[in-house]
Amino acid sequence: MRILYVTAFAYPYPDANVKIALRLAAEMNRRGHRVELLALANDLPPAPSIPLNGITVHLAIPAWCRLDTLFKKNQGKRAKKVRHLLACARHPAWALAFASRKEPRADRFVQRLELLRRMKQLAKQGSWDAVLVQCQPCLAWELAPHAFHGLPLYLHQLDPFADNLHYLPYPRKVALRRERFVLDAASHIFTTPLLVAAGEQGELGGYLSKATAVEFPCLVEPSGDRCASPFPADGALRLVYTGVLNDEYRSPAWLLALCEKVWQQEPRFQLHIFGTNQSDCLHTALGQPPAWLFYHGQIPPEQAQAATLAADALVNLGNTYPNMMPSKILDYLATGRPIVNICKLENCPTLRLTEHYPLALNLADGSDIHSAAAALLSFLHTNAGNRLSFSQVEALFPQATPAFVASRMLAVMESDKEHIR
Repeated sequence: MRILYVTAFAYPYPDANVKIALRLAAEMNRRGHRVELLALANDLPPAPSIPLNGITVHLAIPAWCRLDTLFKKNQGKRAKKVRHLLACARHPAWALAFASRKEPRADRFVQRLELLRRMKQLAKQGSWDAVLVQCQPCLAWELAPHAFHGLPLYLHQLDPFADNLHYLPYPRKVALRRERFVLDAASHIFTTPLLVAAGEQGELGGYLSKATAVEFPCLVEPSGDRCASPFPADGALRLVYTGVLNDEYRSPAWLLALCEKVWQQEPRFQLHIFGTNQSDCLHTALGQPPAWLFYHGQIPPEQAQAATLAADALVNLGNTYPNMMPSKILDYLATGRPIVNICKLENCPTLRLTEHYPLALNLADGSDIHSAAAALLSFLHTNAGNRLSFSQVEALFPQATPAFVASRMLAVMESDKEHIR
């Protein structure tokens, strides 16, 4: 089968959802199928299509990527004004957004237009057997039925869409209507066990007959030889976080207060953060960065993996949404390292995994800080540097391997293809 997989941001750095798409594509290609990706670019790429981990990735390049590159060498106010004027001339929505200073929403609008244009272009060019689309609000996934007339359309619903208010690029009623339109159009829905378990009262009420539960396919044995450890051999006790920080659904405030208490008792303690600090929430929570905190910003995936492998322990921040789990918890599990799991909710979705992992400490965000600090310090002293083998982890969570997930998806797609014949 020839499959086009529409996913998220692949250039310059692939985000967590693109990594999922790449892993599934590689596994499906290994089984004799041909899977190509369509993704967004956040910077000007060298070509409209690039190879990424051996997979062909077609890129949707919004106009502002070209504008940003044009003015990258001149960051003065005049250059910024010219850039915005050119963008406004290309897309009237930018003019309204610029006037009301709501640029992120305008960015999203431009991304969606460009992605839809690219979808229609690829629909005309290729003889696809099926289209697999990740459900994310920054994508034009709800417009996919318009772009791919007559092709089997499969949804890979990594997160609920309309129920999570932070994600909505437009009013909730509109979001729900658009979501239902695509659920109606979909041949099948591959979604998380959480949404299937919610039953008819959940997000997929009325659509469970064409839904299959699949885990995030993130349990992949890490390659430790791609990058050297970013840390010196200085005896420090390092806790590492990778991913997005966000004040609305993944605030680090309680974690940072916890780390301060731990550092007061253990001067060797350090927290290293690799990833995106949205809305500058680190500065909001701390003001001046303390001596124990090291923020490295966004780095290439192989460097982030090297950091997780070199850590004494990893820390995961749960989300405030009960039906949405950070996929990186499975990336963490794949390393075999000790994991400190900060739960924002009593029924945090991560618990169904971490409660079965022998090197995990689950802490409730907002609980007594002194008791939590004592528990964390004891956990670090007992487990720092310990590691399960990948085979041990795989035996615990076989349903999270790309091979398992790809086999379930392909079984549905191939069955549908036989019925069409």
